[in-house]
Amino acid sequence: MTMFAKALPVKPLLTVALLIASPAFGSEVEMAAKYGPALENCYYNASDDAARGACVGLLDALCAIEEEVGEDPIGISMCLRAEESVWERLLAVEYELVSVALARADAAHGDDLPEMRRRVETLQAAQAAWRDFRAAECESRVAQYGGDLARGDSILRSRCNVAMTARRAIELRARLAPHGKPEMRP
Repeated sequence: MTMFAKALPVKPLLTVALLIASPAFGSEVEMAAKYGPALENCYYNASDDAARGACVGLLDALCAIEEEVGEDPIGISMCLRAEESVWERLLAVEYELVSVALARADAAHGDDLPEMRRRVETLQAAQAAWRDFRAAECESRVAQYGGDLARGDSILRSRCNVAMTARRAIELRARLAPHGKPEMRP
């Protein structure tokens, strides 16, 4: 074995080989732009939280079929990251709507109930803690199930991120109105 071969870790070499051997796919931004509207329509037209939950995986499935991804780990990863970015955008919208609603409530009732003036602040803290939890939970799942190059750690991480981000977006949307009808829509 040469000194050069000893110095290079195996996983990066396999990743480079996969990149070279894989067909060309569009970028995650292109995939999100192309297939994201279907996911967004599913989400915003859903009648309840269960129906919104059924939207998880829609972009990934459409992308995989339309782009003829097959078993290619690069293509699978690209489609998952595209779905992840759309769910991140949906989460950001829901978070902003909840923040605005809480800020309005703070302004309207803050003098009467001083302890309620912290609703936006506590939402910010909760969201930061949730992001840390999501990162740790997904890394835990990768550590538990990862290491299989055929699936790839990035695929496991992206699937976890998609599932958890979608769940959080749906949870925040449910906070807008007690009966499943949001008071505000983007």
